[in-house]
Amino acid sequence: MKKILLLLLCMFLFDANATEMCARDDTVVVPLDAVAGVDLSLINQTEYMWRVKFDYGNVYGTSTCLSLQEIEELDPSYTIGNSIPTVLPVDDDEIMGRTGTDANGTVRNKCFIKMTHPMSSKWVFSNSVACSNCLNGTMHLMRQQSFRSELFNSVLQ
Repeated sequence: MKKILLLLLCMFLFDANATEMCARDDTVVVPLDAVAGVDLSLINQTEYMWRVKFDYGNVYGTSTCLSLQEIEELDPSYTIGNSIPTVLPVDDDEIMGRTGTDANGTVRNKCFIKMTHPMSSKWVFSNSVACSNCLNGTMHLMRQQSFRSELFNSVLQ
């Protein structure tokens, strides 16, 4: 009787918190928590890639600069003169690492950031970062919880 009472008592004393997830067919589930603090960052200038270390693991990504004409080509709903879209409707890796000028000689002056691992996000516009500092500015943006939330939420769009 004492063992049963002790077992019941233990069940009610310990609190467990869990994240509800559904995974099947050898799927890896990774919770992206924008509230978790940033610990360390790394930048690879050669490949135009960045890494941010969180308590739950590393998040990798890339940056690029686009001209207004390139943004218009990638987002059919955008027309030059309107406000730049916050999230581009593409997650194409072929546009990563662009700098300088586009094929028409127009300066690429709009910085976009994309998460590549543990999952691929859409390209998110970083209006506070100049293209001359696009890759390095990414680290400052990833320290901001509001920007991380926007980047992580773009995975669902």
